[in-house]
Amino acid sequence: MICSRCHARNIPGDAVVCPNCGGTLVSDEAPQPPMPEELERALKRDLGGQFQINELLGRGGMSLVYLAYEIQLNRPVALKVLPLQLAYGADAAERFEREAKIAAALDHPHIVPIYRVGATGTFLWYSMKRIKGRSLGEILEQTGTLSLEETIGILEQAGSALQYAHRHGVVHRDVKPANIMIEESGWVLVCDFGVAKAFGNVALTQSGSSLGTPRYMAPEQFERAGVDGRSDQYSLAIVTYECLSGAPPFTGDSYGELVRKHLLEPAPRITEQRPDLPAAVADALQKALSKKPDERFHDVAEFVHALGGRAVPKAPPAFATAPAPAKPKESRVIVPTPPTVPLATIHRRGALRWTIRGGALAALAAAGVLAWRSLSGPATRGQLNGQAVRPESTATVALHDTAKLHDTAKSTPTDSKPPVRQSRPPGRRPGPTQTSFVPGTLAVNSLPPGAALYVDDTLRGSTPVLALPLAPGSHRLRLELDGFKRVVTQVTITAGLKTKKTDLHLESLAP
Repeated sequence: MICSRCHARNIPGDAVVCPNCGGTLVSDEAPQPPMPEELERALKRDLGGQFQINELLGRGGMSLVYLAYEIQLNRPVALKVLPLQLAYGADAAERFEREAKIAAALDHPHIVPIYRVGATGTFLWYSMKRIKGRSLGEILEQTGTLSLEETIGILEQAGSALQYAHRHGVVHRDVKPANIMIEESGWVLVCDFGVAKAFGNVALTQSGSSLGTPRYMAPEQFERAGVDGRSDQYSLAIVTYECLSGAPPFTGDSYGELVRKHLLEPAPRITEQRPDLPAAVADALQKALSKKPDERFHDVAEFVHALGGRAVPKAPPAFATAPAPAKPKESRVIVPTPPTVPLATIHRRGALRWTIRGGALAALAAAGVLAWRSLSGPATRGQLNGQAVRPESTATVALHDTAKLHDTAKSTPTDSKPPVRQSRPPGRRPGPTQTSFVPGTLAVNSLPPGAALYVDDTLRGSTPVLALPLAPGSHRLRLELDGFKRVVTQVTITAGLKTKKTDLHLESLAP
């Protein structure tokens, strides 16, 4: 066997991963991935007109990820590439494009957005948002284990992404620490939705297995049975187990031994490794790690709730667009050219300071009260905290992609002489140049989410709100959540543009 990452050779055929670097193994007879330099030359040749290829970010399995710059849209992206010689099957390109487009249609705050999908005569590729942070796998390599609070904080966010995808008929199939990204702010995102099915995995395909990563695969994936959201639940439970104990529940010296344990052996109770953990946590993990999907939790939401996190209600859909505002009285408004306005300075009185630089992970626990809480009602929040809302605090937040619109200056007379009446042909009185009413949109999220959002003292939904149409100009935002101080701020909406607010921190009333 040969390692696809470090290219080590003569690895025993029963090894699961490379003993040197942990990379995916391929047989000696399998087509070998081209060296990064060779692939980079092909990238620049085939995609040079669309992207500026900067550097190799990482290599996983058969694919490589490059930091690139999309020329036409002036934005940095991560470019994931799979050489066609490694994509088995005549329909590889068609299958990849189909699955990647399905994944690209997912729109959720905790899913890494896919921007574009394509294929050349040399490789398959897609571009996605560039994440400034590290994977959960990289963090675990440094810290070993996480606290229960930190783990639940990550699971609430990653689980909300999986729950959303499952409701839209998309199964991840390859949930593992490497596919859970944590930004420098503590925000968690899940990446590579549908990529396991779209890209495929050469090492596993040649071993006769289904798509995924062996240590995190559900039993039904090894058996090539149908998969659904409960398969991702099983994988997420293994990730949880690893976060708390420092290692997955099933390990082995050979691929066959690992498969046997997944199919036949019950997972060791987490309390054998962490006796300090509550019995309810161990019970939840045992249930999520059941061999039969029907014996697991109904969905990821119930699993996370059983661990102590917030569950997602079954209906309505989690991240529905907020209702449109009432129709304005005037159908046409004057929109002057917006002047340049400097970004406001961020002030967060009492806000949590998020960082994972140097392995500082305490913030991740607080970051966990995110999208799961956004889907729980205020009554539930009040029951948890048992406190009423206290007087409001004020937050000033940086405004992105917005500019302040000023009223058009009123003309002033330049001569004190009385005006002279002049005749005018009948017809429409001339006026200032007018532009059709074009609303802007507002996206708001809070930490924690689930806060009632008031715009100009009118309730418009609860955070996160993804696309709320608003008239151009200044608006007053107010966020209210039981157990947290009220937050009030101003936002300026620009016609035709989307303003994002993802850093509104609510300060807890708890001492």
